[in-house]
Amino acid sequence: MKWGGLRASLLPVRYFAGAALFYVLLLMMLGGLFGWLEATEWAEASARYERAKMQGLYRLIEQRYLVTPRQDWEALTKAMKSDFAYPFRLIDHEQARKELPDAEHASLAEGLIVLDAERVNSYKAISGTPMVVALNPYAMSVYGEDESNALLEEIAPWLIIAMGLALPFYVLVYRLWRDIHLLYGVASRLGAGDLSTRADKLSNRLIVPLGHIFNRMADDIQRLLEAQHLLAQAVVHEIRTPLARMRFGLDLMDGAGDAASRNSYRASIEADIDSLDRLAEDSMAYARVDRCGSVNRGYVDARRFIDTCRAELASGGKATVTFADPDIAGFRADAELVKLALRNLIGNARRYASDRIEVSLCRVDEAILFVVEDDGPGVPAGLRGRIYEPFVQVRNGGGNCGLGLALVRVVAEKHGGWCDVGDSKLGGALFRLALSA
Repeated sequence: MKWGGLRASLLPVRYFAGAALFYVLLLMMLGGLFGWLEATEWAEASARYERAKMQGLYRLIEQRYLVTPRQDWEALTKAMKSDFAYPFRLIDHEQARKELPDAEHASLAEGLIVLDAERVNSYKAISGTPMVVALNPYAMSVYGEDESNALLEEIAPWLIIAMGLALPFYVLVYRLWRDIHLLYGVASRLGAGDLSTRADKLSNRLIVPLGHIFNRMADDIQRLLEAQHLLAQAVVHEIRTPLARMRFGLDLMDGAGDAASRNSYRASIEADIDSLDRLAEDSMAYARVDRCGSVNRGYVDARRFIDTCRAELASGGKATVTFADPDIAGFRADAELVKLALRNLIGNARRYASDRIEVSLCRVDEAILFVVEDDGPGVPAGLRGRIYEPFVQVRNGGGNCGLGLALVRVVAEKHGGWCDVGDSKLGGALFRLALSA
């Protein structure tokens, strides 16, 4: 077993050991508290209770001695020893002085019942005589003063309390460890490439929400990797077509007999080179935008932004691009990313528009809406749900859209918005890019 697996398997033992240590410390604190209470008022109250409990017994013993002649006390003592279930002694005051501190012996001389320092033995003087009755506890007599039994009697309640607290805690720790160990196994399988594994068997309420988050993360990773795989395949496919045309054009150019034919083939090759260059730029932009976790949204002056786009994006192509003046003062967004998305929308419209492209900016409900319309052939209804996916063919006979519109969708999602396509009043397609306000 590897060290990581061994450590994981020892987790419940470690947690239980920690819990046991905690309870031992807790019991020690409670023992210290009880000891302090015994040394203070609680001890005095307990001593008063013990003396009151034995008051009647000592009164009866004292009366037996007082009604018996002194010369018969030794025989009476032997007889009474056989009647009691615990040690019974008759001692003089000198012996009592040796066994008791001075304060307790003074109380004894006053006729009070006295307990020794550990409250094990009790003493009571017989009135008008130099003799003292000493009684030992019942337990010591029954167990024959066996210290091991006495110790067991002391610690047994604490052991029962400790086990009663520790066992439920161990059950909770085991369930927690079991779910954590399950998550550890799922993470290990995901790291090994098994993207279908999920944490579906969790039971601890503390870990179940973490399992849900873990499953969502695994779903996102799986979708991301699958999308990257499909994207890589699509990029390779898109590269092969212009490369094949370029290779074919080179062969034709070598066999061309006049300069005009060679120039025509050269222009075709250069167009394919430009196509590959745009594909490379779009791929890098798509990867950069899709990889960023969030965008830097700052305030953008709407009129200034439209003027900049008009100056940079209106020229080029056969269709005339018209920018309408915005009806809002400003919005919050990453201006460079929005301009990149707008450039792709306009570039896509240029490939299909006949004469006119119109661009507008407005606010609709809680969204900032960019609209790009053209007078081209429009987008077939069956493709409108997939138009923003990478390398989906846009319009009839129009070739592929590459990554341009896919990049528009990513920019919209990074801004908490959306994008769609519909019919334009100009007769072609209407593309909308919405950003959350």
